[in-house]
Amino acid sequence: MKFKHLTQYLLALLFVLGGPVYAQTDCGVLPEKPSIVDGSTATMEELVANSQAVKSYIGDVDNFLDCYDAFMQSSDFSELPQNEKLFYANAMDNILEARNAIGPQFNAQVEAFRAAQPQESE
Repeated sequence: MKFKHLTQYLLALLFVLGGPVYAQTDCGVLPEKPSIVDGSTATMEELVANSQAVKSYIGDVDNFLDCYDAFMQSSDFSELPQNEKLFYANAMDNILEARNAIGPQFNAQVEAFRAAQPQESE
């Protein structure tokens, strides 16, 4: 399972740093995915800070994807060779998958945080 995520990350990194499409756009670099805290040991302050980092990452990736989506609609993109279009589409799918996965990953740690809290007796 970790190999799949490493492959996705490396593909996205190659896309951003050296992909043929990257040189033709002004979308900047792919936002860095924040690490997720361990909810079973995190403090409330760490959890809140991590929540903010995750929300920021999602927003930044959305902006990044919007920019590249606009590029995909452009005549510059339509003139690319098919293999470059396919490379771009695969990279974008992987970026979107990583973006969509971080919310559930964080939410699982919120549940772990809640489970680790002492229960109040009634």
